[in-house]
Amino acid sequence: MAASTRQTSRSTPDWRRDLALIANEAGSFAAGPYPRVLRGVGTTTLGPSGSRRLTAGLTNEPKRRVPKSRFKVGIDYGTTFSGVSYAVNKLNEDDDSVLRSSDVKTIKNWPHEPTGLAEQVPTESWYPAVPMQRTAPYNQFDSPKYIPRIGRVLHRDESDIEGYSAPDQPHGARHSEKLIEVSDASGIHDQPGAPDKSTEFLWGYSVAFHKLQYGHNRDPSRIIERPKLMLLGTSYTEHGRRKLRHQIDALLEQKLIRKYGKMSEPDVRDVRDIVTDYLTELLRHTKSQLSIYEDYTEGCPVEFTIAAPAIWSSESSRILQFSMEAAILASGFGSLTDGRRSGLIRAGSIDNLFIGPEPDCGITWLLHNSHETVPGSVITSLDCGGGTVDAVTYQVGDYPLRLTRKVVDPGGDNCGGSYLNQEFKALVKYRLRDEAYLCETGYTLDYIADKACMFFETHEKREKDVLKKPCGSVEIPNLRGDMAKNFENNVMMMDQDDYWKIFGKILGRVWQVLKSQLDAALEKNEQVRVVFMFGGFAGAPSLRSYINHKLAQYGKDMKLLYTIKLIQDARKTVAAISAGSVLRALDPRLGPKRKGLSSYGFLCREPFEARLHGRAIPDIDPVDGDQYVAVLNYFMPKGQDYLDYQELEPIRFCHTFLKEDEDRAMLCEELLYVSDTATISHKKLTHPSNINAQEAGKIVTDMTFLKDENMIELISPEPDSQGIREPYYKIEYDLVPIIEKRNLRIEARWPASSSDDLDGDRSGMKPRKRRRNTQRNVNVRMTAQISIAATFEPGTS
Repeated sequence: MAASTRQTSRSTPDWRRDLALIANEAGSFAAGPYPRVLRGVGTTTLGPSGSRRLTAGLTNEPKRRVPKSRFKVGIDYGTTFSGVSYAVNKLNEDDDSVLRSSDVKTIKNWPHEPTGLAEQVPTESWYPAVPMQRTAPYNQFDSPKYIPRIGRVLHRDESDIEGYSAPDQPHGARHSEKLIEVSDASGIHDQPGAPDKSTEFLWGYSVAFHKLQYGHNRDPSRIIERPKLMLLGTSYTEHGRRKLRHQIDALLEQKLIRKYGKMSEPDVRDVRDIVTDYLTELLRHTKSQLSIYEDYTEGCPVEFTIAAPAIWSSESSRILQFSMEAAILASGFGSLTDGRRSGLIRAGSIDNLFIGPEPDCGITWLLHNSHETVPGSVITSLDCGGGTVDAVTYQVGDYPLRLTRKVVDPGGDNCGGSYLNQEFKALVKYRLRDEAYLCETGYTLDYIADKACMFFETHEKREKDVLKKPCGSVEIPNLRGDMAKNFENNVMMMDQDDYWKIFGKILGRVWQVLKSQLDAALEKNEQVRVVFMFGGFAGAPSLRSYINHKLAQYGKDMKLLYTIKLIQDARKTVAAISAGSVLRALDPRLGPKRKGLSSYGFLCREPFEARLHGRAIPDIDPVDGDQYVAVLNYFMPKGQDYLDYQELEPIRFCHTFLKEDEDRAMLCEELLYVSDTATISHKKLTHPSNINAQEAGKIVTDMTFLKDENMIELISPEPDSQGIREPYYKIEYDLVPIIEKRNLRIEARWPASSSDDLDGDRSGMKPRKRRRNTQRNVNVRMTAQISIAATFEPGTS
């Protein structure tokens, strides 16, 4: 049977339809060649007497400078450190003009970073004591209660999220408490012992800077480190996820972040606000730096690339993608699109977002800057970050050099450079355990260790080589000299044994990650001749010397007839991934096949058929009296290959509207779902196969014109058993999914296609050739668009 769907809709008053039309006209108003964006679109409410009242009017943007450049921005959202790189083109230049690595630059001058030279910023946040004011949650998975203007994929507003209160009345906040906006402000510190009344959201280097301010009263339990671990499903990150889960639960209890999913169950999406808050500040700083140094202005096109780990799920990609969209909206850097071809607007989704695999991005950068690799050679990528160390092995193709085949699957361990800091602090606290007098002035042992760790992070870790038997010293104010303990006045001396206690275990684990790749390659008779090492930890001399030493020893032990070379780029060791992501996005054709990893489908009400729907209990439509079953029909099932441009079969929808509501707008609403596991259609949402299905948005189409222009007829049904059956209107139309690279565009077309126009069933599950509007007088009544970059393997074109 045709997968025709039928919905009974209660219409929306005309005043909402009028407002939607006003907003639609305002959004399409253009000044010159660039669309004029109107922000603050008003909303209308009914006054006590039923009169219309405009509560927030349309506000024009100030006149903007004409943009001259377009930007490609690559973001490496790392476990412990993040980075942003970019390339700039004139509007009339081709992408080929920035293929050189020398044209890729990296953002610096991070707040509270003293040198201004760091190319990365800590992925850390410190939440204040009072809730922050945020924009509405930007989530393609959550449905809204309100209906904005025509032709949008709608998103849930604040009051519709479980556990969330409107910004002017946060859970757990008194009326007198101040709501603040996220900023990189300098922070406030009351006298020691005073209650924590902090109002500043701290991020990046500002966290460590304020943590070491004597007398601060901020609660350190609200410091969030390594939030990316929540998105990694590997066994070696499980301990980090458990710790983060406790912190997330505490922030939820204090109403400092919002709950996603069911209130009673932990959900990986609960990390959304944490990721969004951090990325918002990252983008604000990027926008500021580009405005200063690259003449960035409002209206300059910005294309984004996000680097994702090799071990990464589609759900993790979606969470990162939606956090990016929310951060773009909050920071004002870049634009989102609704797919209506009316110019970029401040709503919708990222247009053709490119998600690049971190190993690919790092290797792409090094291939552009190294002459050690030839076509056909096998290389191993060793990404040594602050949190995790990940490795994967590839074969390199012909010129221009590119990765063509994965030789060994990714592997890794939670042994990044930040764990050296933990080992150092543990050593300091152990050696000072009996020096109680150090705490008599009000300092704690934790504070003393944290203070010393700043020096270790900026000097010792980046300068000492444990294979050269180093010695050194750490300043500890008020420390008393003691030769037996290797103390001098105000100084704790360090010998080679101390340094090995800090580095030895971590270095050994990094080598095991690399060795497992080399062993697996040898078992496949593949010869790894080059190891590309990058990441923040890769700049440590101890790691570089240790890996070189172990590679030489490995060659002897395995009796290899060749030497395995360790390659780095000293200029971009820490920023190789963000810089490489910009280059990688310039040629996305190098990526894997366009195979869907998730299924997209609509919630449809089908006429009940026992053969098709089994034991499902149907509902009786109160308008026409027929029996229907609400099921999920997947028009884009996972596991299939998709073209760059592919128009799928039209999906028939049917709505009925009572005559008594004919003075109200005829709004047809359809719910879009995504699932990483389901592929079978015609099953109820509660069916076990749909247990992981999540709402991806609501698509609303205004069909009131059919009634206003007398294009549909009133249906007078036969009376029911009680002699009652009201006249109604019946509307049938098609939703046509169109895949355009990494976007999913959906067109609402009327009139609906006839049976002869369809190549298959009407569930949209079968692709068809590129053919648009072949039926006479077909009108596209609405266009909506979402990004589906997360449904493909990272690196897909």
